[in-house]
Amino acid sequence: MRLVPPFLLAILLLAGCFQTHTVIFLNADGSGTIEETVLLASYAVNMMAAFGSADSTQTFGLIDDEKLTARADSLGEGVTFEGVEPLTEGGYEGYVATYAFTDINQIRLRDNSDALQLGDDNEKNEQGRGMDGIGLDNVIFSYEPGVLEIYIPREDGPETVIHPDSLAAETEKIRQQMQEQGGLMRALLGDARMSASIVFPGTITETNASYVDSTTITLVDLLIGPMLDLMDENPELAARLQLAQSESQRQALLAEMAELGDFRFEANSDVVVRFE
Repeated sequence: MRLVPPFLLAILLLAGCFQTHTVIFLNADGSGTIEETVLLASYAVNMMAAFGSADSTQTFGLIDDEKLTARADSLGEGVTFEGVEPLTEGGYEGYVATYAFTDINQIRLRDNSDALQLGDDNEKNEQGRGMDGIGLDNVIFSYEPGVLEIYIPREDGPETVIHPDSLAAETEKIRQQMQEQGGLMRALLGDARMSASIVFPGTITETNASYVDSTTITLVDLLIGPMLDLMDENPELAARLQLAQSESQRQALLAEMAELGDFRFEANSDVVVRFE
């Protein structure tokens, strides 16, 4: 398979032309499946296919069975790669990969942003996280019949008081950035999206999860477009997030932003779900 050069991949990723969606389907006995959807805008797929066609002996494709099998290994003990189906919808092209697991206690939910890193030389960011470090990584589970505990590890540091002068300066900086570059940022990043959710085998009866719908909880549903809108409307809140030094401060601010914007972010590090 033709490797995509880092500079071209960087342009495509910065173009906000990708979406990733992860859904865990839990069975009552603790087994289940994981469905991961990875999509690229069709124009980006065509660009990379054109690059691949420069060498008639090489081909470009998003689906790589070897990498998908390796992905299963990274998700935990007893996880198997079951198959993959191509998917085309709404101007996007990609695939849905399915993994099976026998025990959710062995699962370690990993960030899937590297699904779009199509060359061996393209390295994941240092934090191993998704969009700007907001994505989920190394989420672990503890399950007994009827109760699932979800632990989202987050490193923390000392909380600091943001000086008013620093806040005012950062707020003005963001306001100017949005005035000068907001339109371009929306054009480049507006459609980027990443989500992760868990579907339970029965109705949820009790939970501290922030986003619940009958049998489903959403851990993250991050849309860059609404985040940019919020930065434009409330630059001070965005400045507080930029200046926050501790993880707890950042999580609280992200939760506040999620309440104001059209996206979801689970601020609780320890989520318990009871279902029947």
